[in-house]
Amino acid sequence: MEKFNNTYKLLFFLTLFSFCGNSFSQNLFVTKLSDLEFGDVFIGTVNVDVPHTDARAAKFSFYHTRTGNRTMTVTFTLPNNLVFGANNLPITFDQAHSAWLNNDQVGGRENFDPWVGFTTGRSRANEVKYVWLGANIASTTGYPS
Repeated sequence: MEKFNNTYKLLFFLTLFSFCGNSFSQNLFVTKLSDLEFGDVFIGTVNVDVPHTDARAAKFSFYHTRTGNRTMTVTFTLPNNLVFGANNLPITFDQAHSAWLNNDQVGGRENFDPWVGFTTGRSRANEVKYVWLGANIASTTGYPS
């Protein structure tokens, strides 16, 4: 049985956490607060689901320092597979595993499709927003055990 080791838990992460569509010049600050963590995964034997409400989900905070209220668009570049040596493990990012909110709490989060991204409402300078990104990895048949 081949172990998908922890050093790869989010080497793919991945994410070019990028903001685009700036219609104004601003100072934008993004902080990764935690990585997406699957733990030890054994190829061919397990499916691991990490919802956005799980402590193992990736978590980011972001804000701008420009005066006035501004909208921000958040987009991601995500992999379809985690590749480790000869192994190719599918990973699924979807709306059920992704959310954002104006504060750091579970209740009231807004789900979004991570392949499309989202646009915030008007945000004041230094008003912190949070993003959580979970995923599902599913082993497929054909791997040695």
